[in-house]
Amino acid sequence: MSLTDTLRKLFGRARDQASDLAQFAKTKLEIRDLEGRRDHLLRDIGRRVCTLHQEGRAPAEFEALCTEVRGTEEKIRQKQAELQTLRDRPPSAAPAGSATQPGG
Repeated sequence: MSLTDTLRKLFGRARDQASDLAQFAKTKLEIRDLEGRRDHLLRDIGRRVCTLHQEGRAPAEFEALCTEVRGTEEKIRQKQAELQTLRDRPPSAAPAGSATQPGG
């Protein structure tokens, strides 16, 4: 086998491997896109169930989950208020040893 034949075989294998790798990456991206779509749909379903629950029209089995969602939303609001308080605090009121104001 000549050097040219050997190089052709090597480049052919490299081309095939690159093609396989490209197809693998493309398929992984397609899976990620589909998973993202699925997650979006599941979030939408959850929002709709919570809306139905607020209207008193959701099945009873969603009661605990919807109650937990409301509790979590309240905790988020409390943490956001806490964060805003920290942002609004004058630099002189910052605890000793802190050089900069949070969020600034």
